[in-house]
Amino acid sequence: MWTAIPLLVIGLLLLLGSAREVRTRRRLQREGVVTPGTVVRYRRSATTEGAVTLTPVVAFTDARGITRECRAGQSGTRNWPIGRRVPVIYLPHSPATTRIDLQSQHRARLTVLLVVGLISTAAPVLFLATRY
Repeated sequence: MWTAIPLLVIGLLLLLGSAREVRTRRRLQREGVVTPGTVVRYRRSATTEGAVTLTPVVAFTDARGITRECRAGQSGTRNWPIGRRVPVIYLPHSPATTRIDLQSQHRARLTVLLVVGLISTAAPVLFLATRY
């Protein structure tokens, strides 16, 4: 029973994360500014298992002329070459709220959060329901 509780909590947090992502995406669609961005480098990070992931970093210039950077939502996103142009959407009053404005990016990010969240929530609920 005690092993099911952490999994349930993780699942609920992932579902909350997906709800937050939907809310952020809707706000960006209503209030956001779309501007071109350019892949400038890849950010390298290692997992606890030692696997290396590469995440594209995209530079863009906001409405005030300040160059900013954001990371794509997925590692190794389509193996984008350095110099590739991609649309970026950001909130003018909060440029840290930025997303790569590609439908595939949005779908992939939301799908992962939802699927993992649902599985992580459903598995312990089913386990607890069959035990008692």
